Amino acid sequence: RKKVETLPSNFREAALPEIARDYGGTHIAATDSGGSAISFTATLGSRFADGLYSNLTGILLNNELLLAIDSNAELKPRNRPISGMAPVVVEDFNRVQFAFGSAGGAASTQTMIETILNAVEYGDDLATAIAAPRMTFELSNSTVYMEGIHPEDCATTALFRRSSGAPFTYWEEVCTSLKSFGYNVSAMEGTIGVDGISVADVQTEAGDMSRKYSAFTDPRYKDSRASAQ
Repeated sequence: RKKVETLPSNFREAALPEIARDYGGTHIAATDSGGSAISFTATLGSRFADGLYSNLTGILLNNELLLAIDSNAELKPRNRPISGMAPVVVEDFNRVQFAFGSAGGAASTQTMIETILNAVEYGDDLATAIAAPRMTFELSNSTVYMEGIHPEDCATTALFRRSSGAPFTYWEEVCTSLKSFGYNVSAMEGTIGVDGISVADVQTEAGDMSRKYSAFTDPRYKDSRASAQ
């Protein structure tokens, strides 16, 4: 029995205009009252991948082997192609603090590092860590692309603010420092979304300690939603 089928080409072509923003990536972060957490990323690689699906489950099969071709990785057992997936769970003494991630492809790794630094090293709450301006880089031409900055004078734009409404004042200093080290700074156009959950110990009115769960989504995506109960 044939287990893999191919989507009709006319179906794929007709559907493409409707999913122009959807490249097949999904990220889910979840925690429970027992202290467990998951941060899960999955992707098809591109819209409908190669158009193959299992006729047993109806699940589309990804085309992630393209990453091996793009990275010149040899296809053989135990070899892994490069991947931009970087789901994150942060623990403090075996207690979950954060679970977050992104379905944004190649930029995910850099974005996760920046979000971790904001939340863990710099002490921002997760909402602020996600909303903070980001940067990415091109090693080939020593160019750093920054959000929320005017590259000419390193002045910040009004697009990015802390939850209190205050600007990220350090961003101008970062831009200036990068230029002093000889990097080219350009404005970043478009970025990826981050979603996640934070868990914190809080004291109840009765004086007991309880775990508080808060879910956050990226303000860059106005149609995204997060929920915690």
